Amino acid sequence: RCFTAALYIYRQDRWSELHGHLKSALAAQLYGMGHYALALILYAKLAEGAGKVSMKSQQKFLSHLLEICQEHPSQALLGADRMAVPSSIVETAKRDAYRLDYLDQFHAILNATPDASRILELPRINVPKVVDSSVRIWTHAETHFLPSTTGASNNGNNTEETFPSGVEMTVGGIALGKPGKGESEVWEELELLTTAEWNAVDSTVKDLDESTTTALSKIQDPQHRRVIAQIDKEKQSKALLERSRRKGSIKPKPVVRARQEPIFCDFVVENPMNVEICITQIQMVARMEDANDSVCTNEKALQLPNDKSDRAWNFPSTDHLAFSIADFLRVSEKNSNECTPAETNPFFVVTKQDIELPGDAKVVVSAGLTPLVEGDLEILGVRFKLSDQVWVYHEFDIPGPLLNDTRTNRANRVRGESLLLKSKVSVDMPCITAELVKQASTISAPSLITADGGPLLEGQISKWVIRLRNVGSAPACQPLLKTNLPWVNIPRSGADEGLSDDELEARATSKCVGPTGTLMELPLLGKHLKKAGLLHPGESAEIPIQIRTSGTGKQEFYMLYQYSLYDSANAKSGRTRWLRKMHEVPIFPSLQLSTRVLPSSWKDNEQVLSVEFTNHRTDRPTDLYLTLDGLGLASRRYKLEALFTW
Repeated sequence: RCFTAALYIYRQDRWSELHGHLKSALAAQLYGMGHYALALILYAKLAEGAGKVSMKSQQKFLSHLLEICQEHPSQALLGADRMAVPSSIVETAKRDAYRLDYLDQFHAILNATPDASRILELPRINVPKVVDSSVRIWTHAETHFLPSTTGASNNGNNTEETFPSGVEMTVGGIALGKPGKGESEVWEELELLTTAEWNAVDSTVKDLDESTTTALSKIQDPQHRRVIAQIDKEKQSKALLERSRRKGSIKPKPVVRARQEPIFCDFVVENPMNVEICITQIQMVARMEDANDSVCTNEKALQLPNDKSDRAWNFPSTDHLAFSIADFLRVSEKNSNECTPAETNPFFVVTKQDIELPGDAKVVVSAGLTPLVEGDLEILGVRFKLSDQVWVYHEFDIPGPLLNDTRTNRANRVRGESLLLKSKVSVDMPCITAELVKQASTISAPSLITADGGPLLEGQISKWVIRLRNVGSAPACQPLLKTNLPWVNIPRSGADEGLSDDELEARATSKCVGPTGTLMELPLLGKHLKKAGLLHPGESAEIPIQIRTSGTGKQEFYMLYQYSLYDSANAKSGRTRWLRKMHEVPIFPSLQLSTRVLPSSWKDNEQVLSVEFTNHRTDRPTDLYLTLDGLGLASRRYKLEALFTW
């Protein structure tokens, strides 16, 4: 009683060390007296903030917590039920009501499923601590849309930018410059221009707006006029959509993702103790509802008979990862608490991994989940085993966006529903990866030279290969490439052999779509393809291109790919995806001019100006010389005289 009263008095932050000492003493007495439920709660709180006590005491906290769970499971269940109440609920009546509702959910399932049994699981325990603000959801199709994040190391001091796990950071062969993320404004502009230009020339697009304004009527070329009209239309539609979202007239919807496409959840895990912690069987906890309103979930730790399966799933985009059925996964029908094991018909599969977390460490964990059916998917949290002995469940708490639709919501900073963890799973979709690799020199051409990985020069033409690979679960068709600079030329294979340089230049249409010269349709050809123009799952295609660099200094070369889902009934389903690639390419001038001024040795008031030219041309094997016809110099204050003439 004295310890309990002292805990209430010294609960403030400035008495944290004394408060921790009282909790430690009270937990030891409760443990010795056999009140294991309360001792479990206190040891869990002590382990969460055990950074200021000795390692021996921290090890004692962890050992007693695991010992209670192993040797006194019934008492540990009582303590776990108390720990399930969120700390944000302070009032006693509300906490009791929440705990009763939490237990009723278990009892309803256990009563409807007599063969089920409850397994001990510790909720809302921060050993280790999962940082909810670090949660990020991504797929391989959305990899290049994600912002760079700050990595975490063992000491938490690493501030270098890292990419999501599984992302290809290098390309085969010699890379074109340095890969980067690019500016979101540029990517959005390129997507808008791609849609407008393609709609202007696509014969399958119906009901195009043919209205002509006064400004458009001055454009003589009908193709240019049509493209500009479509660009204006897309910009107006985008502005109208943004205005509707700000007003709240359009409610946000979950992200639409593809079936059989792995979804990854990255989050930061911190060890609050100075002793090493081993966590095993790390896996996602989710809930999914299919088109028949059947529910598949592994939310609560309920063991069903014959729910163990050793079957493994592999997917093309993650060849090195094995997916399996989540622990405690079960299926229930609509409005029914009776559950059956999901061994034969799981709605989703997950990855499982083990990590050892050193003392005071911070690491990024990436857990995977792949939906196998269409429906509504919601990620609830993460589950793992502490020291491979007791299950621990952490429920994600993600705040929603601030609502700015009304004055009241803005004043009270009201937040809406967070859709970060929710997804709408649709049909199978293709997922294309793109690599820009160096083309092997097989045919000698007088106007080309194979780059050797050195600096690129202004006006230099080099040969590259765009390597496309479909790692999705459906065939892709009609790939497009949109660039911000007119550097790319797609040569016409076969038909251009034997032509001179002038004839090649005249016929260099580059598969361009529209008048801009920066939107190209990539050809999918090759005997290894099942059908020309299609890229089936697992297939790859190589498109040889020529890149002619322009400008000087560091140039940001944006390459935006668009591809569509192929439907045998409609030839094109209308479902499109984007892929972003940006290269920071340093360009050096082909002709460099430098000047130098030195005092004259003949007269005191005269200076000698020397001009030096350097020819850096490497755009062809021979005939790289330049002829200097004349040199002109001007000065406001000095009279210039040539020392010699030629």
